[in-house]
Amino acid sequence: MNTTPMNLTQQTHQRIISLMSNGKTGVWVKNLVAPGIYFMNRKSVILDEKKYPIAWRFNSKDCSLSFKEKRQIVFLGAEESENLWNVIFPFDHLMNMNSSFCFVTEEKKLDFDHHQESSLFFKNKLVDTSSIFFFWGKKASAIVPADLLVKSWSDFFYPSDETSIALIVNRQKIIYSYEESFFYAGIVEQQNR
Repeated sequence: MNTTPMNLTQQTHQRIISLMSNGKTGVWVKNLVAPGIYFMNRKSVILDEKKYPIAWRFNSKDCSLSFKEKRQIVFLGAEESENLWNVIFPFDHLMNMNSSFCFVTEEKKLDFDHHQESSLFFKNKLVDTSSIFFFWGKKASAIVPADLLVKSWSDFFYPSDETSIALIVNRQKIIYSYEESFFYAGIVEQQNR
């Protein structure tokens, strides 16, 4: 198949839309609870860790996201995540990414202890972006409002991560990390994937 990932041709857009057309996308209706999201009370939400194993990060007591903010994240299931990953990335693990896939335009050390100062990196990279796809490896992903990633980037990226990628679809860019080094990279158009 001759798909050009991240040129996001009409065909690729259609594939992404069909992967997510199971009712999980769209605008939240007031008080609607999506499958896999449970209310403990009006101020807390618990995400189903069996359905979305990465949800432990957002169920953690140190998660800085509010109840309302957690509800804005659209988690994709393992199969949906893997299908979307395979459309976009020609590798199975971030550490196996070939240097021909992208070109790094900026590398920056971010300090997890100085969260506010480090959030400027994300704010500058996500200007005029409403949502991103966030991957915690091949089988866990979510659609995340860009402003949530800026505000709470350390709830998404952890210093020990080797698999986290923020995909900025409308720019053909990714942000990924290794320990406290963050990389902003442009995706090179791939032929004959």
